Amino acid sequence: MTNNKSNDYDVVVIGAGLGGLFAGAKLAKEGKRVLVVEQHSIPGGYATQFKRKGFVFEAGLHAWDGLFSDTNPNLAILDDLNIRDNLSFVRLPEFYHVQRGDLGFTLADDIALAEKELCQRFPREPKAIKRYMELLVRLRKEILNFPITPGKTLAMLPLAPILYPTILKNIFSTLHNFLDRLTNNEDLKLILSANTAYYHTDPKKYALLHYGGAQSIYLSGGCAYIKGGSYKLAQYVSSFIESHGGTVLFNTSATKIPFRNSAISGVTMQSTRDSSQINEVSCEVVVANANMPTVINSLLPKEKSAKLQKRFGTYQLSHSAFCIYLGLKKPLHTIGNNRYCAFILPKELTRFSDLGHHNTTKDYTKKIISLVDYSLIEANLNEDNAPTASVMVVDEIDQWEGLSPSEYKEKKERVADSLMKEMENYLPGISQLVAHREIATPKTFERYTLNPGGCIYGYAQSVNQIGPKRPNIYSSIPGLYFASAWTKPGGGLSPVSKSGYTAACQILKKYS
Repeated sequence: MTNNKSNDYDVVVIGAGLGGLFAGAKLAKEGKRVLVVEQHSIPGGYATQFKRKGFVFEAGLHAWDGLFSDTNPNLAILDDLNIRDNLSFVRLPEFYHVQRGDLGFTLADDIALAEKELCQRFPREPKAIKRYMELLVRLRKEILNFPITPGKTLAMLPLAPILYPTILKNIFSTLHNFLDRLTNNEDLKLILSANTAYYHTDPKKYALLHYGGAQSIYLSGGCAYIKGGSYKLAQYVSSFIESHGGTVLFNTSATKIPFRNSAISGVTMQSTRDSSQINEVSCEVVVANANMPTVINSLLPKEKSAKLQKRFGTYQLSHSAFCIYLGLKKPLHTIGNNRYCAFILPKELTRFSDLGHHNTTKDYTKKIISLVDYSLIEANLNEDNAPTASVMVVDEIDQWEGLSPSEYKEKKERVADSLMKEMENYLPGISQLVAHREIATPKTFERYTLNPGGCIYGYAQSVNQIGPKRPNIYSSIPGLYFASAWTKPGGGLSPVSKSGYTAACQILKKYS
């Protein structure tokens, strides 16, 4: 970066989700003139919270991964931005719990304990369980050390069979293929895959590399929650940018990325509160934390976006969700709940091969339900400790299209009622503890994040859209970088934060 003082900024970051914030924070810390523009009135993207009727609700975070492992290289990112010195984290009581009728199992967030307890529950499956854990250990080591910059990836190719044998062996494997080869025990497979709704809808398409990487980091480094909620992290990083000389501008949308002489010349912006307020700032580099389809189809000139459109225009989007946020009269432990995160499987789900169907079925009473009980931990979301919880199922926006406002509202309430009825089978009395509930559909998530379809993880983390097929952080257009769930390494708050930090490091190296 030439530090051309004729430019208003060295870097403009479009979007204040965690990817954009981490990119802006690292760049500002290293002395770059940074502007972050965000269409919403607050930072965070999915890392946010909202207040209704005296309750503060966590919008998205269930768990942060790997904080309790000294060998996790991602901790260096948090420490470079002084995050662990300024925020508090609470370790969760488990990875997750699975319940289907009389089938119940709690998976620990410790790999040795998880293996031991799985072997006790499935005494005829010790070899399969051992092979499963061994794969996770190998994948974790290789994935955490795998370069995600194109130059480094090319440089290591001759040594890839030696350095990354597990990745190469499984690069085209799905979770379904792996677990079906591993064991014939359907209950074991369902327990190991119950939380895949947080990553993908269908194990038959879901990339084993992503699943293995995600599971292994949780199991080897534990699960944590940020005290005060994920929004505390977004607030902190936003303030970090400003305290290091950067600017964060809210209620402002980027409308164009103009070019001059084949180089990025700046960003055109428009106030979301007054459409007549249009401004253009000059810069040499842009980091796009906004969703990739919008960047490709709307922000870039057609001649610049053609190659990106050709390569990624047919990529499938990840799923969205239907969420019920519960403000409670009393904590759920008063009616017997002792699990922070539980996946409640419908009684009809007895075969692993049907898991994808029960994520995507249009019958909401047959879906896999996730319960997160924030009242069970020191979440510190509410000053008066008003207890909250959330109920979630996988959903798609096409279930909510073509409805009138009254039809939409009626369907929201009807679906919520049906899910709460199912929850009564798992936790009798939960409905009577609800003082207030808020309901979010895929259209809600689309409205607040601008992600098409309200998708959560950018492009779906399928075999043909992950690893080498995932969009690179560097766009191949000089001066344009991506930092979000749409790019490498993938979706989730921790990977997205890493993508932003990595984008900043690539920019600093190229423009130093």
